[in-house]
Amino acid sequence: MRILIVNAHSSMGEGQKVFQDLLASIKEILKVHNGLLEIKDEYIVRTKDTIDDFLYDAATSFSQANPGRRFDSLDFVIVSGDLHILPWHSSNFKVFIN
Repeated sequence: MRILIVNAHSSMGEGQKVFQDLLASIKEILKVHNGLLEIKDEYIVRTKDTIDDFLYDAATSFSQANPGRRFDSLDFVIVSGDLHILPWHSSNFKVFIN
């Protein structure tokens, strides 16, 4: 399974600990589950500022086909971010692209 996990937390404060705890939990849960099915996981961890290689939106500057193909190859996309920042806030632009 290919899993993209996006860290949309601010680089300072409690958010990074929350993200690391979430990442460890995801890996532990899938390790137990996939061990039974003999599936190998590939975790791709990005920040909200470094996900360009997975973004495709014809209405924005992210209109190249290769990132769209990379996104299509994913099985799961998990985004974890700060509770106090709305998803449509400008700092989350790349995460909020439809």
